[in-house]
Amino acid sequence: MPVQEREYRLVLLGKTGVGKSTTGNAILGEQAFTAKLSATSITKLTVCKAATNRINGRDVFIADTPGLFDTDMTQADVTKEIVRCVGMTSPGPHAVILVLSVTSRFTDEERNTVDHFIKHFGKDLYKFVIVLFTGIDNLERENTTLDAYMQNIPTALKKVIASAGNRYIGFNNKAEPNALESQVASLFGMIDAMVSTNGGGCYTNEMYQRAEAELLRQERELRRQAEEKKMQEEARIRAECKEGFENALRDLEKKHEKEMEQVRNVIRGGIGGGNGGDGGFMSILGPLLGGLVGASTKCTIQ
Repeated sequence: MPVQEREYRLVLLGKTGVGKSTTGNAILGEQAFTAKLSATSITKLTVCKAATNRINGRDVFIADTPGLFDTDMTQADVTKEIVRCVGMTSPGPHAVILVLSVTSRFTDEERNTVDHFIKHFGKDLYKFVIVLFTGIDNLERENTTLDAYMQNIPTALKKVIASAGNRYIGFNNKAEPNALESQVASLFGMIDAMVSTNGGGCYTNEMYQRAEAELLRQERELRRQAEEKKMQEEARIRAECKEGFENALRDLEKKHEKEMEQVRNVIRGGIGGGNGGDGGFMSILGPLLGGLVGASTKCTIQ
C-alpha cells in the first residue's frame, strides 16, 4: 500500500505486564484498551482486542494481542490467537511492535518465544518489527539514556534488534500529553521510514503462507530424520542381538567340543586301563554325558 494513503495497521506483541495496552492507548491518544496494574493483578488478554482512531489525518488500526507467557493460556492457544490478530489487520500489518520493558530482563523464555514467532511467521516478519521499550522514565531517574541502556542488553536481544534493522524506540507512558505526542510522532516517523523501505507494503498473507510452507517442510524433514534415526537404532539393536546370539552359539559349540574331547579321553582311558567295578569308568563318564544332555536340552528349549 503506498505511503501516501496514510493508513497504518499495527500489531502489539509482548509479554503480560510490559505495558502493551497502555502503549496502544498512548499511540491512539485515547483509552481504547483496558490497562491496569495492581499489587495482585495486571491486565490479561485471552483474545485479541482491536481499536482504531484517526491521528493527524492518518487512520491507525491497532490489534492488542494476548500476553506472552500468560499461565492462563498455552503457547499453542496464544499463537493461534495472535495469528487471528494478524488476520484482523487484513490485508496485513504495516508494523509489529514488540513491546519490552527496561525494568524487565530479557529472558531465555522471551528469546525462545521470539524465535517461535519468527519461525511461525517467517523471517520476512523482521522487515516489519520495531522494538519498543516502555518505562524509560526509570532510566531518566537514573540519569541515563536508552542508548546507554542498549549497550548492556543481552546478546540475544541485540540480535533480535539487529534482525529488525536496528529499529528501537523508548516510551514513557506516564509522560505529560505533549511529551506523549512527541513520542508517538517519533514512532510514526520510524514507521514511515520502515514502510518506505518496504516499498509501501505490509506483511501479507502470501508471506505467511510461505512461512507456513517452510514450517511444514521443516517438520517433514524432522520427521524423516527421526524415522531414519529410529530405523538405524533398530538395525543396530538387531545387529547386536544377532552378534550376541552368534557369540553364544560359538561359546556353546566350544563347550561341547571340550566336553566331547573329555568324553573321548575318558573312553579311551577307560578301555585302555581295563578298570572294572562300579566306580571307575561310568562314575567319570556319567557327569559329562549329563552335561551334554543338559546343554542339548537347553539349546532345544531356546
